[in-house]
Amino acid sequence: MAQPSLKVFISYARRDADAFAEDLLAGLGAAGFEASLDRHDIAAGEDWEARLEGLIAQADTVVFVVTPAAVQSERCAWEVAKADFLGKRVLPVVAIDVADDQLPSALSRRNFIFFSRDASFAKALFQLASALRTDVKWLREHTRLTDIARRWRDRNKSELLLLRGAELDAARAWLAETPDNETAAPTLLQRDFIESSIAYDTSQLRVERERLESMAAAQGAKEEALRNLSRRTILGLGASGTLAVAASGLAYWGVNAEARFQEARRRSEEAVKVARDEEIQRQVDRKDLTGQLTVFSTLAGEAAYDGDGDNSPFTSAVLNHLADRDTSLFDAIVSAQAEILAQTSGLQRPYISTDFNGEIFLSRPSDRKLKATVVGVSNYINISQLKNPRNDAAAWSSFLKGLGFATVDVFDPTLETLQSMFPVTSIDEASAPDMRDSSEVKIVKAGISVGAQTAPLSSKAIEPNSLELFFYAGNGVSIEGVPYLLPVDVDAKSPETAISTSMRLSAVSDQLRRRAQASVLIVDSNFTDAYGTRSR
Repeated sequence: MAQPSLKVFISYARRDADAFAEDLLAGLGAAGFEASLDRHDIAAGEDWEARLEGLIAQADTVVFVVTPAAVQSERCAWEVAKADFLGKRVLPVVAIDVADDQLPSALSRRNFIFFSRDASFAKALFQLASALRTDVKWLREHTRLTDIARRWRDRNKSELLLLRGAELDAARAWLAETPDNETAAPTLLQRDFIESSIAYDTSQLRVERERLESMAAAQGAKEEALRNLSRRTILGLGASGTLAVAASGLAYWGVNAEARFQEARRRSEEAVKVARDEEIQRQVDRKDLTGQLTVFSTLAGEAAYDGDGDNSPFTSAVLNHLADRDTSLFDAIVSAQAEILAQTSGLQRPYISTDFNGEIFLSRPSDRKLKATVVGVSNYINISQLKNPRNDAAAWSSFLKGLGFATVDVFDPTLETLQSMFPVTSIDEASAPDMRDSSEVKIVKAGISVGAQTAPLSSKAIEPNSLELFFYAGNGVSIEGVPYLLPVDVDAKSPETAISTSMRLSAVSDQLRRRAQASVLIVDSNFTDAYGTRSR
């Protein structure tokens, strides 16, 4: 099974490297990398630093295109500095030669790859691809740990989000395997996150050890008392009545000591439980929960298994963990991960992306307005059918209805049905295919048309204290790096027909953000590049 593509962000100056950057983007995509660049001008008033920081944070490596305009650009210098701050590997490639004294100091220690000299573009691209593939596994983990460490920091360093068990062991091993090549390094935030996880794990082990030692001491005292009683009996301790009284007293002492220990242990455990319960309830009672959490049953480009039973490995494991009222949705995915990896021989690993400002405990009653749309697509008309998506959707629907969600169930929907539920209202320029020259994209008076997907712009206000959840099980596809959900009547003969007869996932995400204060997307599907299109 192919590993997920390495994510590359291209930093360049449009003034003299626009065409080169487009060629480099296409070349890296053809070489199997998930490359991206900021094609669009920053709109007036837009927080461009936040936008670019997000693109850099999501990348595994930053490729800096050296040109005269780039080395003089404040924005390009900022991108290199931000990449350094985030511990990202920066690889400079020279498109147009510049004097050494004009290079940013942050690039002076790097090894340059020259596209500007006699070597062909293909040869230089091969050198860049080879450099990118160095330490790939470590860099992927760097990006993943950055994401969850930032989330931990943004949630006031909650103990609920610290690494545990095998995840902590893997992070410690990652830290110890830091490459000695000065191109990337763990950040202070990552170190703080891992060290805090180690400290918490150590404290929990110490508490458990002290508890076991206390139990052993109580048991030892009890056994010593019984041994003393036995010796005294052999020596002829008094009359039988006296012996009976002594044995009774010592037995009472031993049992009472253990009872006192058990009571102290019970009170300690109860105090911990009460404190955790109060913290969880504070999260449940929040009225200001905002943001969106997206869960993919597998990483991009990897398989999402249908399963041999009545449900997929993802749905079975996640619903099992969500049944615990004290388990958050985030922790349920993390806990289910090990089971899913085991069931799929390590080939399927769920992925979470979130900008929530809190936690969701689905199995805890709350006064939030709860809505859900559950979609299962099995009986495709033009492509191979699947066994379990309808079963998975039914299982999620039953679970959510039991929690008080107003649930809409949709089985084997057509494109028209999906569009009626999630009308396209805008084009997500950061993820949509580049169709600037296509007649299939046109602005219309009441909305925007993308192929067959047209709907009026929504002006409905976001409902306060609301949570809307979308679950999808079925086939998916990635075209130009953009994920699409496939309705039952999809025409998959070509990328063009697939685009015009499928539902872009970002359309669902966009509508959920417009409709609810907080939203969740759970997609039990994979998004493979079935057509070999250029990755964005």
